[in-house]
Amino acid sequence: MAKLERTLAMICALALLSGNAASLVPAFAESEAAEEKPAATPKAEEKTESKPTEKEEAKPTEKAEEKPTESSEEKKDTPAPSSEKTESPAATSEATSKPADEGADATKAPETSEPEKTADPTAATDETAAPTASTDPDATTDPDVTTDPGATVDPDATVDPDATVVPGITIEPELPGETVDPTATPHVEPLKAIAASESKYGVIDSKAINYQLAITGGLAPYSVSIRITRAKQEVFSSSTMVNVVSYLPTRTGDYTLTFTVTDALGNVSVSKCTVPASTGKKESLGTWVAKIPGRQKGETMAQYLVDVARSQVGYKESEYNFIIDDEGKKQGYTIYGHWYGMSYEEWCAMFASFCLYYAGISTSDVPREANCYRWMNALWTKYIDDEDNYVPRPGDLIFFHHDRVSSDPNFPNHVGIVVDVDLENRKIHTVEGNSGKAVREREYDMDFERIVGYVNVAAQTAHVDIEHALKESATELEDIPQLRRLAKTGASAQ
Repeated sequence: MAKLERTLAMICALALLSGNAASLVPAFAESEAAEEKPAATPKAEEKTESKPTEKEEAKPTEKAEEKPTESSEEKKDTPAPSSEKTESPAATSEATSKPADEGADATKAPETSEPEKTADPTAATDETAAPTASTDPDATTDPDVTTDPGATVDPDATVDPDATVVPGITIEPELPGETVDPTATPHVEPLKAIAASESKYGVIDSKAINYQLAITGGLAPYSVSIRITRAKQEVFSSSTMVNVVSYLPTRTGDYTLTFTVTDALGNVSVSKCTVPASTGKKESLGTWVAKIPGRQKGETMAQYLVDVARSQVGYKESEYNFIIDDEGKKQGYTIYGHWYGMSYEEWCAMFASFCLYYAGISTSDVPREANCYRWMNALWTKYIDDEDNYVPRPGDLIFFHHDRVSSDPNFPNHVGIVVDVDLENRKIHTVEGNSGKAVREREYDMDFERIVGYVNVAAQTAHVDIEHALKESATELEDIPQLRRLAKTGASAQ
């Protein structure tokens, strides 16, 4: 329909210019009515419909002619474009076309009797869009400006000049009606006081104990209480929060730090940490060496070894002079370890080595070691691992295996000295160092399954015993070489 209206408008414009508008408009209206007439409509109805069609088409024709009939002079007199631009040309065109349309007006019905026309939305859209689509030939376009056709600007929006914009941070506005109760209890993590120590032990007047303190959870501010006690007696206190408390002990014993924290909500948390303090004081080796008896006339080296071992029974590992090793084990000081050069180590082998030394047995006859397994390897062929068939005798070294060290049943990890053998009852009596952290006498069955080896000290020192016997029996020094030859001959004969 809109297309037909535009075509009709062009024809009418040409007719007005040529003066034949009266003859062209009715003819075109009749042809248009014929095209729109339905096939099944009666003739009477067709006549009724054709007249309104002419009237309807005539008026739009004049309005559509407004723009083409504008002269250049009228265009010059036209004011600047405004919201009423489409109305002004219409009035001018209508006034200009009246003399030329007298013949056409004679055939038209009065405008007052014409029914009100309903605007065609398509035509209105086309007419409105026409002036919008026009471009100013003098306008220039900035190639550096990119216009977002979907962007909109809120004219009521305001910008806070004091606002700080942080890239990547979106501040969520408060929801309408959302309020915060100032009396509500905030959600906090459970309060926890932490007291620990990087010091495994302290030493009187020389090594301080360092405690580390920390607080997690709860609600600040906090109030704290720090107390250090020894034997239930307070030796230090403070109410000032610090991360490290360093305390130098003055006496031996366990020092317990109690850390109490109270937060703003009244929650309380308590943590304790206990660290022992050592004396660091070494014992006198001479005290126990003085207990060793002299060698009796006629005693063999193995027999004298038994005397030396028994003289040490009753010695105990120090309870007050100790260290805490890397595995967290408390290891006390011993004079046997001090003598060997390893004051705070497992000391059963060092005790046996101490006895061998003070019995006068050389390392060439019986090598010494501080570790049982290494000692077994150092003894080599002198080590007897046929423990089931060997008959022990006083002065032998006896080796044991404990499951707590190795699953190998032949792995020796403890050693003692045989001091007596009861063949009738098949019992073995020993003296052992580091047996319950002391030097003790023990008793075992000869077939005890934890016995894994022996060393026959008497056999290893027999040549020394002969030399000693010769010295004792010789009346004069010049007789010694002869007695040595006799002893050697006798030994070969056996």
